[in-house]
Amino acid sequence: MVYRLVGELPNFEDAMYFSAITFATIGYGDITLSNEWRLASAIEGVNGILLFGWTTAFLFKVSELWSSRRAADQNIAQP
Repeated sequence: MVYRLVGELPNFEDAMYFSAITFATIGYGDITLSNEWRLASAIEGVNGILLFGWTTAFLFKVSELWSSRRAADQNIAQP
């Protein structure tokens, strides 16, 4: 929304596409920002890398906790 609201990109579709491609760190380069906004797209890309990493770590830990909880429940149920 910010890219569209500040007039950096011509329409909402281009702004969403650019943001998704940048956040996922694919960076095709078919849509680019002006020199004044280049740093914003770089920060968005770094943010995407960090959030994908944190999400992976979180899901791994939840899976580990769920597995250990299941094993503990099975041990309690067996006499």
